[in-house]
Amino acid sequence: MKNIWYITQESRGILKVGGLGEVIYNLAVQLKRSSLDTTIFMPEHGIVKNENNVEKLNIVKISENTSLDLIVYHGKLHDVNIILIGDKSNILSNPVVYGEAITDKKVSKITANISWILDEVFKNGFEGPDIIHVNDWHGVPIGLGIKEKLEKQGEKLGSLLQIHLLIGKYVSSEYLFNNCRLDPNHLYSITENGSEKRLSLFDVYNLSNGVLEKIGAYIFDRIATVSEAYLKRDDGCILCSLGWNFERKSTYIYNGTDWEYNEILSRILDKYWNEIKLFTDKNRKKEITREDLRRYLLLYALENLPENEPIIKDEYLKDIVFSLRGNIIKEKGRPYGFKSDGLLIITTGRASFQKGFDILLKAIPEIIDLFPESRFIFFLLPIRGEEHLIREIFEEANRYPDNVRVVYGIAGSVYQMAHISADVFVAPSRWEPFGIMAIEALATGNPVVASKVGGLSEIVIDLRHDTNKGVGLLVEKNNYKDLANALKSLLFLKKGVSKKSFLLDKIDIKYHKMVLELIDVKGFYEILRQRCIKRVETSFRWNNVSKMALKIYKEILSEK
Repeated sequence: MKNIWYITQESRGILKVGGLGEVIYNLAVQLKRSSLDTTIFMPEHGIVKNENNVEKLNIVKISENTSLDLIVYHGKLHDVNIILIGDKSNILSNPVVYGEAITDKKVSKITANISWILDEVFKNGFEGPDIIHVNDWHGVPIGLGIKEKLEKQGEKLGSLLQIHLLIGKYVSSEYLFNNCRLDPNHLYSITENGSEKRLSLFDVYNLSNGVLEKIGAYIFDRIATVSEAYLKRDDGCILCSLGWNFERKSTYIYNGTDWEYNEILSRILDKYWNEIKLFTDKNRKKEITREDLRRYLLLYALENLPENEPIIKDEYLKDIVFSLRGNIIKEKGRPYGFKSDGLLIITTGRASFQKGFDILLKAIPEIIDLFPESRFIFFLLPIRGEEHLIREIFEEANRYPDNVRVVYGIAGSVYQMAHISADVFVAPSRWEPFGIMAIEALATGNPVVASKVGGLSEIVIDLRHDTNKGVGLLVEKNNYKDLANALKSLLFLKKGVSKKSFLLDKIDIKYHKMVLELIDVKGFYEILRQRCIKRVETSFRWNNVSKMALKIYKEILSEK
């Protein structure tokens, strides 16, 4: 095994939208350090228009076909090869990565011309892949095109489909065979329940009822997801949806993070030291506490974002966000700061129904009734298809101008600062295949309250079940009362109130039994913060993740 190609729509360092971009970047870079040749293969998404990107990534045009309206670019990202496919008609070069009828067109244009693309790539000195690591439904047609092309040339390659979020993407036979120009008669070796047979793509399409992820599950050598719970335990799990007949060829690869508390702290202090020094009236960086940073964030930095923040690249979504008006926002999506400091609870993610931010908003009145000094910041990425949620979340948050802020888009100046300033992180997802946001929170010393779903149930060790290793609390999904109680528990621990005052509060004492046992442990919350960081160090670093992936690649090739 020498060459691994990652088929994706995004990657950190090139163009990142969500967690998938983190996975691709870090796996490719980590395995390159292990002396493997790794290549990221994706649409160009308009990044070549930016000269800074061209220079940063050493992007050069290696081929152009005006009749096909295709341009192939090559670049480098930390010694990882990049192959970008662009055009002049603004399909592949459209900056919108995920959008109705946009992603589909990008995928079909690349797949339909994959033979020419690969010929041009190989002409320019690239070796073919030993393994293609295909990601999500949008990678399936492109992966099939690569597999078909190389198999027709008598070459063998291993293949892995990793489902980061199961969509159940249906496509018509016209899309697959006419738009993508895949050969319906090409025969594939299909392994199912341990037995092997030869089926045409047309037969597999019919068996799969046109669902791309299921087509990929039949044809690719392995199917993986990102947690064991999402693979086989959750409602609507991968095998529940695609079929238990794929169990023998299924596995999972955790996600990871390269976030490190001390590195982030050092970088933020270096970058904003003059402002922080003036705000805190402290002369040495080592004197700055987490609480100092929290006050700086809440009272100054949040209200004084750089002129270009928050960044929303999709003009359609930007117009929606910029139209919002209320007590918690000034203009152009820019938030007001808070009037006073307080306990900080943060949450992050795409503004989607999946993420359960509405559940957290329902819990807020109970929290501020008991902890009026609590402060909530929602860092949300607006996405197409959920436009109503952008407005609904904002309107509900706007009811609590003393306690809640919503930041739509990328606010790089305060995003990590919020993580190293926060007291609690909340992940109220209705479903969550993995939950990179949870391990980023843990890595920055934040205990996590999370729904007991998917990867979150494997990341967060519940304090009630293990007071020696616990890093947070797990709650029932869709249950704002349970969520509110869990948040109260951690906030009580953070404040370190006495048992006497704790018992006088009108709360569910049975639920908070764990707090009563820990509340008098001296310095417990700092112990808990360090435990959170250690949880990531031992289980969710990219070197651990790359070993999981490498083991699967080797298993695939050993069967060839």
